[in-house]
Amino acid sequence: MEVTKYTKRYRYFSLINQTTIVLPKNMFEKACAVYAAACGNPIFGKELKNARHLRSIMVEDIPVVSVPTTILQIKSLRYISISKVWILRALPEAISDAWSLQALHVTDCRNFVELPGSIGKLQKLRTLNLSGCKSLKRLPNSIGDCQMISSIDLYHCKKLTVLPNSIGKLQKLKTLKLSLCEELKCLPESIGDCQMISSIDLCNCWELKALPDSICRNEKLRVLRLGNTHIESLPSSFTMLRDLECLDLNKCRELVELPEGIGHLEKLQVLNLKDCEKLRGMPVGIGNLSGLQKLGLFVVGEGKKFARISELTHIGRNSEDLIIRGIAHVMEPDDAHKTCLKHKTNLQRLNLEWKRYHVGEVNTELEQAVLDGLELPPGIKELKIRGYSGTQYARWIQNEVGGGVQGLAYFQLLRVMNLCNFSNLKHLHGLVELPSLEELVLRAMPSLESISGGPFPALVKLVLYKLPSLGELWIVTERTISDGEEEGSCRNCTPYLGQVQVGNCITYFDITDCPKLKFKPYLPLSLQHWKLSGSSEQLLQSPDLCEGCTSSSSFSHLKRLRLPRMTGLGYGLESWQILSFYNTERPQGLASLTSLQSLDVFLSTICELPECLGELRSLQKLTIRSCHSLRSLPQSMGHLTSLQVLSVDWCHALQQLPECLGELCSLRTLYVGGLRNINSFPQSLRYLTSLRDLRIGGCDALHELPECLGDLRSLCKLYIIGLPRLTCFPKSLCRLTSLELLRITDCPGLTSLPQGMKSLSSLEKLSIFSCPGIKTLPEGIKGLTSLKELWIQGCPDLAVRCEREKGEDWHLISHIPVCLGILTASSDLGHLC
Repeated sequence: MEVTKYTKRYRYFSLINQTTIVLPKNMFEKACAVYAAACGNPIFGKELKNARHLRSIMVEDIPVVSVPTTILQIKSLRYISISKVWILRALPEAISDAWSLQALHVTDCRNFVELPGSIGKLQKLRTLNLSGCKSLKRLPNSIGDCQMISSIDLYHCKKLTVLPNSIGKLQKLKTLKLSLCEELKCLPESIGDCQMISSIDLCNCWELKALPDSICRNEKLRVLRLGNTHIESLPSSFTMLRDLECLDLNKCRELVELPEGIGHLEKLQVLNLKDCEKLRGMPVGIGNLSGLQKLGLFVVGEGKKFARISELTHIGRNSEDLIIRGIAHVMEPDDAHKTCLKHKTNLQRLNLEWKRYHVGEVNTELEQAVLDGLELPPGIKELKIRGYSGTQYARWIQNEVGGGVQGLAYFQLLRVMNLCNFSNLKHLHGLVELPSLEELVLRAMPSLESISGGPFPALVKLVLYKLPSLGELWIVTERTISDGEEEGSCRNCTPYLGQVQVGNCITYFDITDCPKLKFKPYLPLSLQHWKLSGSSEQLLQSPDLCEGCTSSSSFSHLKRLRLPRMTGLGYGLESWQILSFYNTERPQGLASLTSLQSLDVFLSTICELPECLGELRSLQKLTIRSCHSLRSLPQSMGHLTSLQVLSVDWCHALQQLPECLGELCSLRTLYVGGLRNINSFPQSLRYLTSLRDLRIGGCDALHELPECLGDLRSLCKLYIIGLPRLTCFPKSLCRLTSLELLRITDCPGLTSLPQGMKSLSSLEKLSIFSCPGIKTLPEGIKGLTSLKELWIQGCPDLAVRCEREKGEDWHLISHIPVCLGILTASSDLGHLC
């Protein structure tokens, strides 16, 4: 780079991907800020000595072991940022020479271990950011001498175990961020001396079990985040934090109770208690928090020690999400009415949980009255009710007996209704019209025998899970109703008392463990995705159709079919009689699924797949998994010319893959895994000219890869995983000129990589994991100019030979920008990965 009269005047420099550049001596004479990133070697040193005006310097992804002292001698320097310098372990003691420094950022330096003791001499330092320094274990005691510090960020310093007591000397500290400090067990007692602190973040400090009592002296504390810690309780004097506005206890799963008197925190606006699973109740007086705008969880406790549900009336008015748990402890229906849920107009998602801590006799009439009192606001979008033991559903969402309708189209915006664990409900009848309902989920209702309601014109997804008593379910679509009225052609399809009225949007059925279930009169024509698990094969047969009805296209729109754990299946898919149309001579079987795009088969007892599988000409994805008795695949699979993704795994009895595999002209992704008895691949593999992603793993008997592998000229990704008998690669591998990623894992018998690897001109990422037999790299790897990342792990001999700047093979890989798992000669870093 040549210095001109113009470059000498530059104030701001950005140097990116400059791997071998030598900078002119006077280049930074007028510079105010310099940014350097992804440079292969240190690109400046003495050049900065004359940079008298330099205020900021930022370096990223540069392989320097230490910071050049010339940088620290710049007296005007106020801002230093060092990011993603993975081999940097420490800053030099000379950091104290940068006495004007106001902000120091050392981020995402995964092997950075410590700050020097001289850091305390930086009397002007205001911001210290060490986020992402995962090896940092402690701060020096001298940090307390940095009297001007207002912000400390130690996010994801996961080895940090303790803070020094001297932190209490930081009288101007306002923000302390310690989230994801996974090994931090406590805060020092001196934290209470930080009189200006307003925000403390301890989220995801998993070892943290308690706060020091002294934290209650931080009278200016406004934000305290304790989410996902093991905090069991808060200090008894916690209510002294009168300025507290936000208390985040999200996922504090060990938290048992909140401190008494929490109602005195008049400025509290946000109280996040989501997923506090052990919380037994809310303290009495919580209803006094009239300023509380967001409350994610309200727990009704057992006994007078806890607040009644009626205290929910005036709090959480702006909450969009609310869970009310422990409703089983509501003893007065009038308390439920007093919550005035229907007036919380911002509420969009509501969970009502009857969670009981003691099992006993249930008062079903009381439960019914309480549920009726918890009437929803009209703008509710998602409703989940769990553990209700009443014998009738809520009146505010049912048609009134006698023809009147209490809430017809009242809940205009309700999109999701999830009802779970209703132990005593036998009939879910008369659900009102829900014009926006898209998803209806009914789970774990052992007594439920029938369902009716609607219309639900927007319903897309129906999930029925563990409904052992549910028998006939009449699904009546808009088309069925109109056809019956206008043409009179469906004598048995007249409106039925137990029918569920849906629209033409319903496309997804998920039916699990419903052994008695039968659909009447037939399944919706719009059905596209169908999952059947643990249910009877009768669901795969069309019901008897009425005279004049035709359903030869009943499954013609089906795009995805999943069949795990089906009961009563015969020898092969032909015996399923998936479709049995009225007035036809034989079952149409799979051939009628003309629009099917995705088929997942998980059947441990099936022995073979039918030849008619090849007639699914629209099929794009086929997954055959855990079919332990499957002995072969049909030759007709070669007719699946639209197939793009094929996955065959954990089919232990499968002896070989069919030759027709090569006829899958559109195949882009092939996964073959856990096929213990496969010892070779068909030669027809060479014809998969569109294949881009090939993954082979867990094939214990496979001792070699096919020579035709090199004919897959479009292949971009190749994964070889868990092949214990593989000893070498075919020479043809070097013909894969489009290959961008090669990953080799758990191949202990493999002793070398192909010498011709230099031909893999597109290779960008090479990973070698747990292949101890590979002891050296081929010379050809030096010619892989596109290679950006090399990752070696679990190959001890190879790692030594590739040791940075010292190993015998280092010269072969020194040009690669990112080398993970490579030993570093200058320091005892071990494996960087």
